[in-house]
Amino acid sequence: MAFTMHQPLRLTTTISIVSRSAFKSAPVRAFHQARPATNFFTARSAAPSTLSKGRNAFRQSRSYIQIPAAAPAGNLTQKLFYGGALFGGTLIAINLVFNRETREDGGMPPFERAYLNDTFLHTGLGIGIIGISARAMFQSGFIYRLMATNPWVVAIGGLGLSIGTMMGTRATDPSNYIQKYGLWTAFNVTQGALVAPLLFMAPPAIVARAGLYTLAMMGSISFVGATAKQEKYLYLGGPLLAGVALVAVSGLAPLVLPATAVRTLAFTENIWLYGGLAVFGGFTLYDVQKILAHARMAERGLIPKDPVNESISLELDFLNIFIRMMQILTMQQGRKSLGMTSSSPITIPDGAQKATIAAGCFWGVEHMYRKEFKGKGLYDARVGYIGGDSKSPSYRAVCSGATGHAEALQVSYDPAKITYSQLLEFFYKMHDPTTSNQQGPDRGSQYRSGIFYHDDEQKRVAEGVTRKVNEKWWKGKVVTEILPAGEWWDAETYHQMYLDNNPSGYECPSHYLRGFGPLD
Repeated sequence: MAFTMHQPLRLTTTISIVSRSAFKSAPVRAFHQARPATNFFTARSAAPSTLSKGRNAFRQSRSYIQIPAAAPAGNLTQKLFYGGALFGGTLIAINLVFNRETREDGGMPPFERAYLNDTFLHTGLGIGIIGISARAMFQSGFIYRLMATNPWVVAIGGLGLSIGTMMGTRATDPSNYIQKYGLWTAFNVTQGALVAPLLFMAPPAIVARAGLYTLAMMGSISFVGATAKQEKYLYLGGPLLAGVALVAVSGLAPLVLPATAVRTLAFTENIWLYGGLAVFGGFTLYDVQKILAHARMAERGLIPKDPVNESISLELDFLNIFIRMMQILTMQQGRKSLGMTSSSPITIPDGAQKATIAAGCFWGVEHMYRKEFKGKGLYDARVGYIGGDSKSPSYRAVCSGATGHAEALQVSYDPAKITYSQLLEFFYKMHDPTTSNQQGPDRGSQYRSGIFYHDDEQKRVAEGVTRKVNEKWWKGKVVTEILPAGEWWDAETYHQMYLDNNPSGYECPSHYLRGFGPLD
């Protein structure tokens, strides 16, 4: 009973990582092009594919745990060594701690071995179907379109289909091959739909490493379970059920805890990641021994042989371990990349002036300003927070909307080479100033459009430029706020020059250069 009950909880919180923040699509980066006539979410290239728009969308899971990165990958030999070390280390450690006694009958009977092999064969086929379907949905853009419509459609609908097809598969008699394998295939395709969004969150190298490490961990644990004293781990069902409940609750913590509870959130994240690895590693032991127990019962004619049902539990063990492996590897890669490109403030010459604007996600805003004005009078560009009430706001606190800050860009420039008016005209060309507290799919007060002036002359110019673009370019729909520049807070180091360090990182689809004519 414990085994059956723990299944629906396993993937519940996985999609919350993606859907905690609004879904963000990312088109091909070609800033200096006119707006395309038609597209799915507005993109900057003439005819980007759905895959190119969606490839970086889920890298925007920026709310808490993820710092996407572009750190160079290690060599293949090193990765294989790590995988082998993980396999051998897990095997030795679990045997030393748990498995000091081996099977009392001196070996595995042929009927147990055959049933276990059949189950692992179905498990491998199921994981193959999941992988193929996830990749197909990723490449075709199917999952992208679903997430763009409503992320919760994937989360809730996918979970419902997962549970429904799983229960249908389990309830179908093994002799009914067509229905049994049809439902089982549908179950695996559903798992593929749940896994597909994760392909946007990490590069293929990390996905491959996570798969390798998961195979090593599950392989070693399965060996221990198969060779252990009979039924030793069948008594773990109750504690494991309690453990999976704790892990599931910890995965939901970022949805209910305030953004300021940083230590608590970090603690719950560790439970979700490392506690989850321990819990689902335990479930692997439990499931392998359950399969052997069912083999003995089937041999005596008490139950029918059903490797399809048995494989479902191992597939879910694999998915939960794989997801956590991928998250851990992504976080580790993010830490390695923080110093890749220098983002320290530079010395600004006397006579330089500052301009501070907010135009949505500051990653793309900074990148576009650097690209446009490099060598034309731009000294420096820093991303940060402005317009809020709290002191020293963190990125996550700003993302919660509770601090009142906007994601902003502050540029230092040479007024002899470039004018404040030119900076503002570019500002009104590169983003959509007509949406209140929103840029493209990015919603929240932190994404509002704003100009923060540093003196009366800047205020005069800002009001004049805004009046003209409102009349000639945006047809009276501009909602950009013009406010005095309050206290400025630099964003965390990894946000500075983000797209230089992460060329495939997220970019708001509303950030592209419009083909407006001159104002005068």
